[in-house]
Order: sequence, then structure tokens, then C-alpha cells
Amino acid sequence: LIKCRQVEAEVNEAEVLRGHQEGLAQYCSPERANNVGRRGLKLDISICSEETISDLIESHRKGLEFYCTTANAFRLGSEGKSYNRVCGEFDEEAFLAEYRRGRKIYLQNQISERERWILSIDRQLISLESDRAQLTNQLMSLSARPNYTVTTEREYDPRTKTYKEVVKAQESDQQRREREGLERRISDITSQMSRARQDQMSYREQIHRMNQELRSLD
Repeated sequence: LIKCRQVEAEVNEAEVLRGHQEGLAQYCSPERANNVGRRGLKLDISICSEETISDLIESHRKGLEFYCTTANAFRLGSEGKSYNRVCGEFDEEAFLAEYRRGRKIYLQNQISERERWILSIDRQLISLESDRAQLTNQLMSLSARPNYTVTTEREYDPRTKTYKEVVKAQESDQQRREREGLERRISDITSQMSRARQDQMSYREQIHRMNQELRSLD
């Protein structure tokens, strides 16, 4: 409201106040606190009134009872979900053991998936290299059979102050178009190969980090 007044905006202060109160009531409700706990999140009650705090903490704790089970821990780990260290009041040691077991499965699956991607890129690179070699051979063959247009032009020689005829050979339009087309295709393939190798490098780095985490979970 203060900022609205500063810019002289037309607002219905009663409506704004009612909206704020309704939002605060929803935020500081036991239902929301329970849902926050069920999602494994920490509860922020800094803006809630003191008389509601004990109920909110209890509702949040009941939500955590649902969240902090070994079955849920394994599910979270195997799905790659994070854990926010909210199960300290429960059997957190058992929770973490199952979370780590699920996390290992998740990481192993992720590593296998990236290894498959790397192999797929290897096959793609072999195909691209073959295509580039064929196009390079075509370009070399084109250069070996030049097709020129010969013209004769008169040029002024300032040294002798006379004109002389000069014979010039220019690449034919057809050959130039063929050459430029081949060079463009070779360049495109080279760019594709460079991007593919960068993807491989990224996947290998990810695998390295995942293997490091796997070893830390033992």
C-alpha cells in the first residue's frame, strides 16, 4: 500500500487489506503446513501469528511422518530427488540408508544412459566423417578438372602509356557454384562433428562426477 500511495495509484485499500488477510490465512493454515511436511520441505512461519505457531509445527510434523519413511526415501533416491535434511526427529539413519541405496540406482541408470549417448555419437561421427571424406574427394576432383572462361581485356599501362590486351581466365559460374556448394556442405559437416564432440565431452564429465558421487555413497 505504501508504494501504491507513493505513485498515487488508485487502489481500494479495503480490498487490498482483505486480499492480504486471506493470503496470510492460507499461508499460515495447518493444511499448508502439513503439505509442506509431506513434500519434505522446511516450514517458514516467520510471518504467522504466535497463536498459530504450535498448531502449524504439529501439522508440519505429521506431514514429515508421511515423508520420512524408508519406502519414500528409496523412491526419492531412485528418482534423483534431493533431500533437505528434515527427518532429524525420526529415524534419519534408516532413511538415509534407503535414500543412498535408491540414489545409487539412479546414478547407475544415468551413467548407463550417457554411455549409450556417447556410443550413439561415435556412430554419428563415423557417418559424418565418411560423408565429409566423399565431399572432399568431390572437391579435389572438381579442382583437378578446371573449367574456366577465357576473356580478353584491354588494360592501360601507365608505364608505357599504351593499351595492351590481357588474357584472363576466370572460373566458370557453374564450377564456382559447385565448388561453393561442396565447401559449404563440408563446413556444415565439420560444425556438426565439433558440436557432437563437445556433447561427448560434456557427457564424459557428467559420468565422471556421477562416478565420484557413487564412490562417496559406499
